[in-house]
Amino acid sequence: MKPTTLVFPIDEQHRILLGRKKRGFGADKYNGFGGKINAGESFRQCAVRELYEESGIRVDASNLECVALFDFQFPYDESLTHVGYVYFVRVTDVKLLNQTRWSRIGLHSQMFLMSICGKGTVRGFRCY
Repeated sequence: MKPTTLVFPIDEQHRILLGRKKRGFGADKYNGFGGKINAGESFRQCAVRELYEESGIRVDASNLECVALFDFQFPYDESLTHVGYVYFVRVTDVKLLNQTRWSRIGLHSQMFLMSICGKGTVRGFRCY
Protein backbone atom coordinates (compact mmCIF):
# COMPACT_ATOMS: atom_id res chain seq x y z
CA MET A 1 0.00 0.00 0.00
CA LYS A 2 1.31 3.43 -0.97
CA PRO A 3 0.54 6.48 1.19
CA THR A 4 -0.32 9.45 -1.04
CA THR A 5 -1.68 12.98 -0.99
CA LEU A 6 -3.88 15.05 -3.29
CA VAL A 7 -4.23 18.86 -3.12
CA PHE A 8 -6.87 21.07 -4.74
CA PRO A 9 -5.95 24.77 -4.74
CA ILE A 10 -9.04 27.01 -4.60
CA ASP A 11 -8.95 30.69 -5.54
CA GLU A 12 -10.97 33.65 -4.29
CA GLN A 13 -13.53 33.04 -7.08
CA HIS A 14 -14.11 29.50 -5.73
CA ARG A 15 -12.43 27.86 -8.71
CA ILE A 16 -10.35 24.71 -8.32
CA LEU A 17 -6.98 24.54 -10.08
CA LEU A 18 -6.47 21.27 -11.94
CA GLY A 19 -3.39 19.85 -13.62
CA ARG A 20 -3.16 17.35 -16.47
CA LYS A 21 -1.64 14.06 -15.33
CA LYS A 22 1.33 13.21 -17.54
CA ARG A 23 1.83 9.50 -16.82
CA GLY A 24 0.63 6.50 -14.85
CA PHE A 25 -2.87 5.77 -13.65
CA GLY A 26 -5.21 8.47 -15.02
CA ALA A 27 -2.72 9.85 -17.56
CA ASP A 28 -4.07 12.73 -19.71
CA LYS A 29 -6.87 13.41 -17.23
CA TYR A 30 -7.21 16.58 -15.13
CA ASN A 31 -6.88 16.17 -11.37
CA GLY A 32 -5.52 17.83 -8.24
CA PHE A 33 -1.81 17.80 -7.43
CA GLY A 34 -0.16 15.08 -5.40
CA GLY A 35 1.84 11.92 -5.22
CA LYS A 36 3.61 9.42 -3.02
CA ILE A 37 5.13 10.23 0.35
CA ASN A 38 8.94 10.20 0.57
CA ALA A 39 10.74 8.47 3.45
CA GLY A 40 10.50 10.52 6.64
CA GLU A 41 7.88 12.87 5.21
CA SER A 42 4.46 13.58 6.75
CA PHE A 43 1.27 13.64 4.68
CA ARG A 44 1.17 17.43 4.92
CA GLN A 45 4.84 17.82 3.96
CA CYS A 46 4.21 15.59 0.95
CA ALA A 47 1.18 17.65 -0.07
CA VAL A 48 3.15 20.92 0.11
CA ARG A 49 6.09 19.44 -1.84
CA GLU A 50 3.96 17.82 -4.55
CA LEU A 51 1.88 20.96 -5.05
CA TYR A 52 5.05 23.01 -5.56
CA GLU A 53 6.74 20.44 -7.83
CA GLU A 54 3.66 20.04 -10.05
CA SER A 55 2.25 23.58 -10.10
CA GLY A 56 4.89 26.00 -8.80
CA ILE A 57 2.54 27.08 -6.00
CA ARG A 58 4.07 27.50 -2.54
CA VAL A 59 1.81 27.08 0.49
CA ASP A 60 2.28 26.58 4.20
CA ALA A 61 1.26 23.18 5.55
CA SER A 62 -0.84 24.87 8.23
CA ASN A 63 -3.11 26.27 5.48
CA LEU A 64 -4.04 22.82 4.16
CA GLU A 65 -7.63 21.88 4.94
CA CYS A 66 -8.00 18.12 5.17
CA VAL A 67 -11.28 17.12 3.54
CA ALA A 68 -11.10 13.39 2.84
CA LEU A 69 -9.28 10.11 3.20
CA PHE A 70 -9.40 7.77 0.23
CA ASP A 71 -8.61 4.06 0.48
CA PHE A 72 -8.27 2.68 -3.05
CA GLN A 73 -8.28 -1.12 -3.21
CA PHE A 74 -7.33 -2.91 -6.44
CA PRO A 75 -7.44 -6.65 -5.66
CA TYR A 76 -6.42 -7.62 -9.19
CA ASP A 77 -3.46 -5.21 -9.33
CA GLU A 78 -2.19 -4.47 -5.83
CA SER A 79 0.48 -2.12 -7.21
CA LEU A 80 -2.36 0.42 -7.65
CA THR A 81 -3.68 0.05 -4.08
CA HIS A 82 -3.10 3.19 -1.99
CA VAL A 83 -4.38 5.36 0.84
CA GLY A 84 -4.42 9.11 0.40
CA TYR A 85 -5.39 12.28 2.22
CA VAL A 86 -7.11 14.99 0.20
CA TYR A 87 -6.58 18.65 1.02
CA PHE A 88 -8.01 21.99 -0.09
CA VAL A 89 -5.84 25.09 0.12
CA ARG A 90 -6.93 28.68 -0.50
CA VAL A 91 -4.64 30.56 -2.90
CA THR A 92 -4.40 34.03 -4.41
CA ASP A 93 -2.44 35.56 -7.31
CA VAL A 94 -1.59 32.25 -8.97
CA LYS A 95 0.14 32.26 -12.36
CA LEU A 96 -0.91 29.24 -14.39
CA LEU A 97 1.73 26.86 -15.69
CA ASN A 98 1.40 24.65 -18.75
CA GLN A 99 -0.99 21.74 -18.28
CA THR A 100 -3.04 23.53 -15.59
CA ARG A 101 -6.46 25.18 -15.72
CA TRP A 102 -9.03 26.71 -13.41
CA SER A 103 -12.33 24.88 -13.26
CA ARG A 104 -15.60 26.30 -11.97
CA ILE A 105 -17.31 24.07 -9.46
CA GLY A 106 -20.51 22.91 -11.13
CA LEU A 107 -23.59 21.54 -9.39
CA HIS A 108 -22.41 17.91 -9.45
CA SER A 109 -18.95 18.89 -8.22
CA GLN A 110 -20.46 20.95 -5.42
CA MET A 111 -22.63 18.04 -4.32
CA PHE A 112 -19.62 15.70 -4.38
CA LEU A 113 -17.43 18.14 -2.47
CA MET A 114 -20.17 18.82 0.07
CA SER A 115 -20.56 15.07 0.63
CA ILE A 116 -16.82 14.91 1.40
CA CYS A 117 -16.50 18.14 3.34
CA GLY A 118 -19.80 18.66 5.09
CA LYS A 119 -19.74 22.05 6.79
CA GLY A 120 -15.97 22.30 6.97
CA THR A 121 -15.42 19.28 9.18
CA VAL A 122 -14.83 15.65 8.42
CA ARG A 123 -15.71 13.05 11.00
CA GLY A 124 -14.64 9.45 11.26
CA PHE A 125 -10.91 9.69 10.65
CA ARG A 126 -7.92 11.52 11.95
CA CYS A 127 -6.23 13.88 9.55
CA TYR A 128 -2.42 14.07 9.44
